[in-house]
Amino acid sequence: MTIERIQGTDGIRGIVRLAEDCSGSDPISVFLHEAVLTEEFFELYTYAYCQELLEADFASANDLAVIGWDPRDMSGSFNHSAIRGIRKAGLTAVVVDILPTPAISLYQLHVGAACAFVLTASHNPADQNGIKIFIGHSNLKLFPEDDKRLTQRCLSLNFENLRSAPLIGELRNDHAAARKLFIEFMADPQNHWLNEDSLAGAKIIVDAANGAFSPLIEDLLNYESADYIFTNCDPAQGINVRSGVADLEGVSSISADEIENGLFSGYETLEKMLASGREQKEKQLNNSGQVLGFVFDGDGDRCFLLCYDPFQDCVLVVGGDTQAFFQAKLLQQNYSWNQVPLFVNTVESDLEAGRAVQQIGFETMQCAVGDKWILWQSCFYDWQAKLEYYLNKIAASQFRILQEQVRTRLEQMVQSTKFDALFATT
Repeated sequence: MTIERIQGTDGIRGIVRLAEDCSGSDPISVFLHEAVLTEEFFELYTYAYCQELLEADFASANDLAVIGWDPRDMSGSFNHSAIRGIRKAGLTAVVVDILPTPAISLYQLHVGAACAFVLTASHNPADQNGIKIFIGHSNLKLFPEDDKRLTQRCLSLNFENLRSAPLIGELRNDHAAARKLFIEFMADPQNHWLNEDSLAGAKIIVDAANGAFSPLIEDLLNYESADYIFTNCDPAQGINVRSGVADLEGVSSISADEIENGLFSGYETLEKMLASGREQKEKQLNNSGQVLGFVFDGDGDRCFLLCYDPFQDCVLVVGGDTQAFFQAKLLQQNYSWNQVPLFVNTVESDLEAGRAVQQIGFETMQCAVGDKWILWQSCFYDWQAKLEYYLNKIAASQFRILQEQVRTRLEQMVQSTKFDALFATT
């Protein structure tokens, strides 16, 4: 059987188990025959990708590789193994510990790292883990061609040789610096759409999913005008257990009976939404108060909005498509553009959301399922806009030749549909 690619939509993830508890002799055979990721697999995987960057001259010895995770690996075995893989390849492992995925990718850009690894299985259950990769400079996630090369490299490596390889790369811990950068970045008015009065009088229940946002969410949301209640901020209670976005997927509203006696009984966030909503029902009926909920997933790169409906005594669940429409409408009201703005969603997105943003003046585009494809369209669209700007400002022939070469390479990649993040970034 020919194996072309072992990754899924966004990196690799699956059930995890220590190598000593598996019957296979090496991490690849365990993965292929037992459908299990071991700590040895994590070491092999990070080593293989760092080795690829070095051999492609995208990175040099002791360049930085940022690595962080959500809190599901309570023993640290998988986290430490992934760090060893980076160091055995010869890169410097910059450990940022438990942070949300956006904070880890932001820090990669900030320090100019060759790549970033995020150890997480996102909204999946606590018995699973995985690895997401961001490539340096562009911050793109790996595309299918990248996945295929990494797969073949993993399949060809002899883990026994890797097991005894020396730790030649350096190690440093930048958790405090990365945490500070993320909080300051999010607090900067240029990076969010809130002002001090936006949430005045609101009661907001924030669900950290016992995940990556748990240690910092209270420092991040410190607007005094709102009353916050923080739930599911204890990783020891189990990441994504009766918390987070996973069980809300595809749900548009949750009745009081479902929360008190039914499917969502025992969900602390929903119970507090219902109780707080009833307490402030009169205020809400008079448009003088709101009861909202922010619900994250395990690694903090997804968020659902909850709203208490005082008329139906239920909790409304606002997913990503509707949130994106609200964001587009806010941008349209607050900004003006020289050209029609682009709204990108996936083939699985709500068609009505696409029609709605068209009606308020956006160009729409659908892409394949996965953050990587939305990120790619954003990067490509942004590059085209900057290219047009700089070509009007810089007349040097060498610059124009270089830009034409880049344009040709990217257009050829798009036309061939062989998407390659390393190629696009280089």
